Amino acid sequence: MPENELPVSNELLDAFKALETKIGTISSKPEINGSSISNAAFGSAATDATLFAPKKLFAPQLLPATKGDVDALKQEIQNLKFILRMKGV
Repeated sequence: MPENELPVSNELLDAFKALETKIGTISSKPEINGSSISNAAFGSAATDATLFAPKKLFAPQLLPATKGDVDALKQEIQNLKFILRMKGV
């Protein structure tokens, strides 16, 4: 046997073939593209804004309440309580 050749068993050859197959499979899968993700996020935000604007203009009662809305309602309730106390009701 020449000096640069080593005895190789079939099991070792099969393991190398399996490893090459796995490497080929991994390298053929598409990579995650950061620009595609950011484009999708911007598209989603633009769609949300496009849907929000007409709702805000034409049907504001369909929008969910914000913290500011809840705070304004609390203030109105406090004002009504104060007026009712002042009138003695």
